[in-house]
Amino acid sequence: MRTRRSRMEICARILETILEEEGALTKTYVMYRANISFKQLQKYLSLLLELEMIRIARKENSAFYEATEKGKLFLESFKTAKGLMTVKEKEKARAFIRGPGEEAH
Repeated sequence: MRTRRSRMEICARILETILEEEGALTKTYVMYRANISFKQLQKYLSLLLELEMIRIARKENSAFYEATEKGKLFLESFKTAKGLMTVKEKEKARAFIRGPGEEAH
């Protein structure tokens, strides 16, 4: 059985999606590639914008999303930290990130 992703993992996947395509992406594209609902997407895009990890670029009356240097640094650091943990440690970290009594997303 696959475990649910933590909030940090979802943020990392959104950033990874934006960076993989090396360009500005629409909400719909990010939503499908990150495998999240539109409601979740809105929540995480707002968070990433507030933390200045992504920015909105406008082209021909459309809004696109681009990763900032801060977002790139977060993703790189997240991947490094994740790579250092064993499977059991990753499960403990997910539980810690979610906090007591919170459901996974």
